[in-house]
Amino acid sequence: MLRFDKGARVVLAELPAAGGVESPPMEILPPSARAVDLMIPQPFMLSALVPVEEAKLQLNARKINAAPVTGIGGDEGRVVGAVTRRLLDGALQHGLGSRPVETVMEAELEWVDPQAPAEEVGERMLSRHPRFILVGDRQSGRPLGIVTRMQVLRHLQKRVGELEARIDRRAARQPDRRVPVDDLLQRLPTGVLSYLERIAAVSRRHGLPVYLVGGFVRDLLLGREDRDLDLVAEGDGPYFARLLADELGGRVRVHPAFLTAVVVDPEGFHIDVATARSEFYRAPAALPEVQTSALRQDLYRRDFTINALAIRLGPEETPELIDYFGGQKDLAAKTLRVLHSLSFLDDPTRALRAVRLSIRLGFQLAPETVRLLRVALDEGAFDRLSGSRLQAELALLLDDPELAVRGAERLAELGLLAVLHPGLALDERGRRYLREVRGAHDWYRFQGLAQPPVAAWRLLLMALARDLSEASLAALADRLLLSGEDRRLLTGFPARLGAARFALRREGLDPHAAEAALAPLAGEELLLLLAEEDEAGRAWVRRDLTELRPLALSIRGADLVAAGVPPGPRIGQALTATRRARLDGRIAAADELGYALASLGERG
Repeated sequence: MLRFDKGARVVLAELPAAGGVESPPMEILPPSARAVDLMIPQPFMLSALVPVEEAKLQLNARKINAAPVTGIGGDEGRVVGAVTRRLLDGALQHGLGSRPVETVMEAELEWVDPQAPAEEVGERMLSRHPRFILVGDRQSGRPLGIVTRMQVLRHLQKRVGELEARIDRRAARQPDRRVPVDDLLQRLPTGVLSYLERIAAVSRRHGLPVYLVGGFVRDLLLGREDRDLDLVAEGDGPYFARLLADELGGRVRVHPAFLTAVVVDPEGFHIDVATARSEFYRAPAALPEVQTSALRQDLYRRDFTINALAIRLGPEETPELIDYFGGQKDLAAKTLRVLHSLSFLDDPTRALRAVRLSIRLGFQLAPETVRLLRVALDEGAFDRLSGSRLQAELALLLDDPELAVRGAERLAELGLLAVLHPGLALDERGRRYLREVRGAHDWYRFQGLAQPPVAAWRLLLMALARDLSEASLAALADRLLLSGEDRRLLTGFPARLGAARFALRREGLDPHAAEAALAPLAGEELLLLLAEEDEAGRAWVRRDLTELRPLALSIRGADLVAAGVPPGPRIGQALTATRRARLDGRIAAADELGYALASLGERG
């Protein structure tokens, strides 16, 4: 059994109120020390206009790993961001060597007052793991100095014995304030908890560290249900997956290039297993190359802080919630934040994921994350994104009935619709039409209709693109690498809708003629008509979907043959004429055979 002891702890973080738990404030530094005592005065700083390549050379020459960035113009002399050697290396990989460092800098900074206790310095250092903390007045933007990790470690080293004693005394006094990870896990459905117990058993039996990661941990802390188990194993993920498959009596599929595997138990339940790994992007928007790494690096490669949380299941007896990047604080603040300033340059699809996730969770994008998204737009990162990946992310957003309209509106606000085609925009008229289209789709589903089939993402994309020219629609289809029915619908729907509108406007239109006018249209096209302002046209579409198209004759060709009609094309013509008569209300079902025979000049 997996032991979820009351002493299980959370690493470097606190849970949101929704989790019903609270972590103690960190007290590991002597209170006599102040920020001013720990800081390095007059640190080296870079101008925002220094090219990335030059900035890297300057950091190398001084043998430092990070530096503050000072602004220009009205911000001259004020610290506006920070860069690290790792960040600059990533920018150089993306061919941004000639760009100013302000393009790639991290703009979210940690500041403390010069007289702030050392405990606060330590808390800030551990909350988001900044390379340094600025000491001074945030409003002025002019620091007296910086505190680095090394300064904190040197200070700790002097008092290690005293600190250990204080930590032990604190733990003895307040054991009840530690985060009860066991309680959180015990809230899970019995079946899911059983899987976790068996995963932990394999981890302990073979001494292999394994972690529960990603959306499952995030949703657990938010009190949301998520049954997708994603594991990270240190060392060899596929090897752990094979061991787990043996434990569950299931099978395993391995993907060697990505160091991942999927375990499928006899009931068909899937568990994804990955090796703790880092990802290297050779170019913006490219698929990553993978190499093994420690857990922290593995979590650092993820998209958002709230998805970079992990729970260690084994081999230790007690589970441990790990938060290196302040994900829990962002959960509590309902904030979506990328992990580093090159995130959208590495993988621009994260921008669409940000829109999808923020709406689903009711979160706001952090201002710095919005700025970095716009940097990626300015740098043309999305231009290098493959159409298939862009289409896949777009479909995930527009296929979800709860997200589609708000997602499209958010894409427009962030300038991301232009990534699909520069002519795409969303004014108030367009928003109203999108809501009408969404309502038409809701009506279609409420009616229980399945024919003709409708793909929600295609429907919303066509609604967004309805004002584009024929050439622009073709360009949009090219951008998304659409083919087959997807391409046919997007590039030709305006002409087909125009022909249908024209036919439906005729005076004295019979039902069979209305059905014939609407017959060439796909389900998405019918719903686009249903969302338009022409009430007569809308009425015909509703009637077509619920009454005309579903109408089936009670007789078949075999009935006519049995009545003495020779087999041949005349039978099909008779059935067509009979169905038209039924559609127009000229005959009842009981009259079908007689009408068909009469239309052929036969005796009924």
